[in-house]
Amino acid sequence: MKCARIRELLMSDYTDGEADEKTRSGVLAHLAGCPACRRFRAELKRSAIEPFRPGRRHEVPEYLWERIRERVRKPVIRGASARISDGIYSFFRKLKPAFAFSTVALLILAVATFTRLNSTGRRAVDSYLAGQAEFMIELGDNNNGKRDSSANGSLGTSIEEFFLS
Repeated sequence: MKCARIRELLMSDYTDGEADEKTRSGVLAHLAGCPACRRFRAELKRSAIEPFRPGRRHEVPEYLWERIRERVRKPVIRGASARISDGIYSFFRKLKPAFAFSTVALLILAVATFTRLNSTGRRAVDSYLAGQAEFMIELGDNNNGKRDSSANGSLGTSIEEFFLS
């Protein structure tokens, strides 16, 4: 094995005790013949391994591992509004700034126009209903609250008689 591979193994699997028997024997054979890799191993032990020997290993409680497993396995469910906003964001992120600005301006203009048209239609309906209500009030309130009956004493049509009597 080459020195670079030996140093990589010394910093990972070999030192952690996770290397298989063939790899361990290969590292030991290389270390027997390479003084540079032996110095590297000694420096690695002195600076990265020995300072952590006195430390204790903490065991994580089983309930905590179970909660971690649940969170990892649980699928992420996103609402429709989050998916829509992500889609809009990614759409505008891909556009050139000038095109994105003009698209946003056009959307704002469209919303403003629709809102204005919608409120204009409401005003027309409100005006019509107010006129009709005023007309109905006047039908029943002519001559200061006195009903205007024709010469023969009738109110007019049968519908007027029904509503105004």
